[in-house]
Amino acid sequence: MLIITMDRHPYSSQIFRTKWIKHFTSPPNVIDFESISGQSFLKTKRRSIYYNTGSNFTLQHYYCINNPVHSKELNKKTIIIYDVPNYFVINNRFENPKIKIVKVKEYIGYLIDTNGVTSLESYIKSRFSSKKRTQIKGYIKKIEATFNIQYKMFFGEITKIEYDSIMKYFYDLSIISFNKKKIKNTKLIPKNFAFTREVLFDLIQLQQASIFVIYNDKIPIGISLNYNSDTILFGDSTVYDSSYSKFNVGTIMLIKQLEWCFSKGIKKFDFSKGYFPYKKTWCNTPYHFEHHIIFDSSSFLTKITAYRHIYYLKLKQFLREHPLRNYLKSLIKKN
Repeated sequence: MLIITMDRHPYSSQIFRTKWIKHFTSPPNVIDFESISGQSFLKTKRRSIYYNTGSNFTLQHYYCINNPVHSKELNKKTIIIYDVPNYFVINNRFENPKIKIVKVKEYIGYLIDTNGVTSLESYIKSRFSSKKRTQIKGYIKKIEATFNIQYKMFFGEITKIEYDSIMKYFYDLSIISFNKKKIKNTKLIPKNFAFTREVLFDLIQLQQASIFVIYNDKIPIGISLNYNSDTILFGDSTVYDSSYSKFNVGTIMLIKQLEWCFSKGIKKFDFSKGYFPYKKTWCNTPYHFEHHIIFDSSSFLTKITAYRHIYYLKLKQFLREHPLRNYLKSLIKKN
């Protein structure tokens, strides 16, 4: 379990909130509750229901009950906070017993927890056989012997010119990659990517975001966009030039970023939700995301609204975990 300082969580920062509102809504549509810190909420047509801002641009959400005595402001309201990792320690108790919080399990997330691990070498040794470790070291030796390779983590400082150049490479490489896979990535929609470009630059200056780049002769061939708290690196998006695939660029990028985490005292490398084989291979700590539904249980109508959402979310998770889903996915792939 982990306790995080609220003002150092990137998605709870004022910059992230302000930029998101600028790009996707307007201030009159957003409300803050004194009793809930770390989140702003979107008003809906039904004034009794509120959803946290950020939509699908955050890997997770963090909040705490800051002023439980102000719970009267939640009278006859249902508050829904998506994607809260269950490894966070969150103060979510109200003094008013009428205000209830129900947690609904969601996707599995994956992270590397290096607490108690002294070095990158020690961590790799704990995860891989001697043969595999030799193979991993060979990836780095091979690419460095073949090309003029440099590694750089931008954290706390980057010029606008350099930033714009890197983000252009990131966008172009991502478009090529997802077109090949025939997958649509909503983050690459021009309006959405414009938000990412704007917010990431500002957060890098505050050491609440970072960009890792592998260069070959000053040309980016691998780029990772990350968000940062004091003790966690949140891996947001990674892309690399597919013409370098045989050099295992993805693995090299992961190793070099882990190396950086150890050098900076970063204890967790969070890969968030979404299953990929490399996550299971490298991560030592699976966890669950949760939806948190906060509601006034003294109001009959509010209670009905809250439980309607609760059971809907539980049904979605049940169907997500049902074996039939994987069977149908395998049939679709075959066709």
